[in-house]
Amino acid sequence: MLCVGVTLAVTLGMACSPSEGRTMTCKSGNCELVGDAEICTQCKAGGVPIDGFCWPVGSPQVITAGCTGLEGAPLTSSDGVCRKCSGTDHFLFMGGCYNKGTWPGSEICTAVDKGICTTCNTQDTYLFQNPANPATPGNECVLCSDVTSRDGVVGVASCYTCTAPGGGSGAATCTTCQPGYYEEGGKCKECVAGCIDCTGIDQCTACEDGKYLKTNTCVDASGCDETEYADKKTWSCKACSDIEGCTECTYNDTTGKPKCTNCNGKLIKTTVDGTTTCVDANGCAQSNQAGTHFLSNDNRKCIPCGDDSESLEADKGTPGCKTCTKNGAKPTCSECLDGYYNSANSGTATCEACPGKNCATCDKSTKDKCKTCTPGFFLKDSASGECIPCDDTKNGGSEGCSVCSNNSGFECTDCKPNYYKRTRGRSAVTCEKFCEDSAACGGTAGTCGAIVVQDTGDFLHYCSLCGDPNTFPINGICTGTKGDNTCANGVCTQCAAGYFLYMGGCYSAASAPGNLMCKTAEGGKCTAPNENNKYFLVPGAASNQQSVMACENPLGTAVGEKAYVGVEGCDTCTAPAPLTEAGMRPARCTACNLGSGKPNLAGSGCFKCNIPTCSHCSANGVCEACTSKEQRPNTDGTKCISCNIDGCTRCSAENKCDQCGDGYRLEGETCVQIQPSACKTLGNAGCATCDPNGGDEICLTCTKESDFLQLNKKSCKASCDGDGEIADPTSTPKVCKCDAEKGYQLQDDACVQTQPSACQTENCQECTNRGKENEVCTECISTHYLTPTNQCVKDCTTISGYYGDADKKCKRCHDACAECVGAANNQCSACPAGRALTYADDNHPDNGGTCGDACTVDENGCKACGAKIGGTDYCSKCSADSQAPLNGVCTANARAQFCTQVTEGSCTSCNDGYFLRDGGCYETTKQPGKQVCTQANGGQCQTCANGLETQDGDCSKSACHPTCATCTAASQADKCSTCLAGYYLDASRACTLCTETSGAIQGVAGCVSCTAPSGNQGPVLCYLLKGGDSTGGSTNRSGLSTGAIAGIAVAVVIVAGGLVGFLCWWFLCRGRA
Repeated sequence: MLCVGVTLAVTLGMACSPSEGRTMTCKSGNCELVGDAEICTQCKAGGVPIDGFCWPVGSPQVITAGCTGLEGAPLTSSDGVCRKCSGTDHFLFMGGCYNKGTWPGSEICTAVDKGICTTCNTQDTYLFQNPANPATPGNECVLCSDVTSRDGVVGVASCYTCTAPGGGSGAATCTTCQPGYYEEGGKCKECVAGCIDCTGIDQCTACEDGKYLKTNTCVDASGCDETEYADKKTWSCKACSDIEGCTECTYNDTTGKPKCTNCNGKLIKTTVDGTTTCVDANGCAQSNQAGTHFLSNDNRKCIPCGDDSESLEADKGTPGCKTCTKNGAKPTCSECLDGYYNSANSGTATCEACPGKNCATCDKSTKDKCKTCTPGFFLKDSASGECIPCDDTKNGGSEGCSVCSNNSGFECTDCKPNYYKRTRGRSAVTCEKFCEDSAACGGTAGTCGAIVVQDTGDFLHYCSLCGDPNTFPINGICTGTKGDNTCANGVCTQCAAGYFLYMGGCYSAASAPGNLMCKTAEGGKCTAPNENNKYFLVPGAASNQQSVMACENPLGTAVGEKAYVGVEGCDTCTAPAPLTEAGMRPARCTACNLGSGKPNLAGSGCFKCNIPTCSHCSANGVCEACTSKEQRPNTDGTKCISCNIDGCTRCSAENKCDQCGDGYRLEGETCVQIQPSACKTLGNAGCATCDPNGGDEICLTCTKESDFLQLNKKSCKASCDGDGEIADPTSTPKVCKCDAEKGYQLQDDACVQTQPSACQTENCQECTNRGKENEVCTECISTHYLTPTNQCVKDCTTISGYYGDADKKCKRCHDACAECVGAANNQCSACPAGRALTYADDNHPDNGGTCGDACTVDENGCKACGAKIGGTDYCSKCSADSQAPLNGVCTANARAQFCTQVTEGSCTSCNDGYFLRDGGCYETTKQPGKQVCTQANGGQCQTCANGLETQDGDCSKSACHPTCATCTAASQADKCSTCLAGYYLDASRACTLCTETSGAIQGVAGCVSCTAPSGNQGPVLCYLLKGGDSTGGSTNRSGLSTGAIAGIAVAVVIVAGGLVGFLCWWFLCRGRA
């Protein structure tokens, strides 16, 4: 074996962006940009970078990535970086472990081997391949902005894209600089203060918050000229002449449009909705012309017919008048505005307000009854004439509805600002609340990013930033009344007595929603969390810092250089112990959310666990504790058994203990409590307290808190560095243990690697006819599932149409599904051709959904079903012009826009994170988009699901050979990477039917799911036979001898879920959006 020493250079990068969620846990000045992704390269002590984000040591993310120290040594709390990555598809890059199959790892690397990136993603030139051969592990890909020498090559400070240095050494050539910098003389120079992007020292193209762009410079609102206005939509000084003829104007916050104040000789005409235009005299009613405005006697004003504020009687309009005529004298009204009726019998109209509430029109004869209603109301019936608010659910309205009708039954057509629109039928919508503030925190200029967890576990969204700088988030709602709280520019920074600071706002502990988080507050901070245990107090927080944190918030908060974070997927928790120095520390999770698994005893994460009676599980699904106090896990942690012995943590049989917990020692088959005392013989071995143990003293705690107890408990040492040793993440104090996952067991004070199971079937735990020709596997090891042909696989989706059940067997999906995550017809993860998947919970696609009818014209708001994916029709054009297809279904382009350009019901340009196809936007993590594309960037697909790069964002032009599932070259039979179901990858990289022979690989008759044997010699390993059941079977139907089965490796590709999707959904507030 070739051993390579890794020297990891940790360099100082740029400051982390507050909007990206890394400022709390990333060590100061250690963020870098990879394209649009900000990554952390060194975390505060206690965390390490996984996919660019800091996760606590011992968390599921760190374990899955296989992040360790040098040569696989266990991580310590002071590391801050990974030095080796052993997780599936993970590679080492700038101090962190990244998955090549998920963002941002996919931006860096396209091929991985044994924790090392073998092919860097240089398509967008954010980085270049290190020409050194071999490169130092972790230095294979060099970021354009990396100024640390990587085997003799180096990037350029603050560079965004570049070309590799020529000659195999030296500096890269920068082609574009990072935002906030411009290129000059091969270097990137910083833009002037207030400018966040520029093309030169005096060529600003974008300004920081609160500044406006004016001719390549950044100014305050007062810096715009008299002939300009400060536009809050584009944050630039725009010309008043955008209104034709206007020379002076101001910005109208109410209408979000400019308001003209000087028309340079023309007249200002203001409509009912506040829009102003410049017109000449012909634009106003005069000389007995009828119009909505009339010309004043001095020919200087264009006055609305309903305006009676003028001092001259001849220029007074009639209140409530819509249309009038004028010829010198006072204007004559001929038609009334909505909400008024004409009380005159004939001649000039006399406009009086309809007595009924919210009337748009009413008749003189039945004036107390509304004939039609104003927007936001609907007519209950003609008999009552009553106008009902569109959102009055008690009287037939719909929650959140703002525009509606009741012509042939109630129909909602628009929603309030704090509700999303969901399409229902051709034009009707339902409204889904996304923010508790009725004005949505001021629209696009504000942020509804403060999430409060209810007792039920559901989320409520409140304001974290108010769009109007003169309003502030008090109890999550933007208001102009801040009381004694310290707030400015739309956010609060310190709270008064009885209030506490939480995500940009001040909350009262005495009322909702504050009392959902905090029970009592004193001195501007929370002093006791809600008894629902969904929040924890932040140790040492002051009144100007966040003092309470949700158990499942992984972004955390900081008290100086000390960061405290929640645990992803956690439902209830206890607060972390206070840090004594700079670092990060997670809460201790005590229970996980439904679907997130179960916590480990250390409380560092939530892990998948298929043992029903188990309350706590470790990373590999091994039970650590049982739900019943009268049970304990068996020795290998595969089930809970009756064993009610105090201090016992594992039992070999009923009421027979073989492992005791902290504070106890094993005597025979029971546990005896240890009485700590001063160490008589082991004090010089680094021990602080000991157990006399009948004269054979053993160490209980170490003098140095950072040290580990050795295996024999006779001394302490700085790390667990012996053969087969690892640190026990569940133990306090810290102890070393043997790595059971790699087959090590404690023997005579040392870790010894034991022999594998005598069963010859790969990864088999229990079998009949052990070691004989007719051996049949009956139970796989804990990490694997039994197939219908009695083989063991790590992932049952290796067999098309099967899933892994709780009894560790591969079971057939429901007939309604093509693929699934469970047995029911509402647990489908893919559908047969001609059927479309609807997820049970769109936020949790991993839970599956139901297969229903494909797209039909004029149903669900679809006008054309022109998109076909996987043999199923999806919508390509919606009936409503404001909607566009999202994942093949017509959807309102709501606050979290997926489409940047909607044109007549179709999308022509998608937002980042989606890709454009046949008039709609699709996500790579959901059906049907995941069938087409695995990586999207800038609104276009970058990498097709078949492994090939797109051609101008189009995957239909990049097809593998018909036998390949994924490939490295189009249409070539010998360039397959993986095969379709029923095929195996042979030695020539071609896909061959499971029933056919290729070279030294022999096919198996009737086999419909298989993989090639190790060494590409012998019969295929068959997982499923034609007509096979899903019970796991009782006989070996693979058609293979034991000798042929032995040693065959199963290749299973596991695509891990992406962190970024979670962060965008959870707490992360990006800029003004």
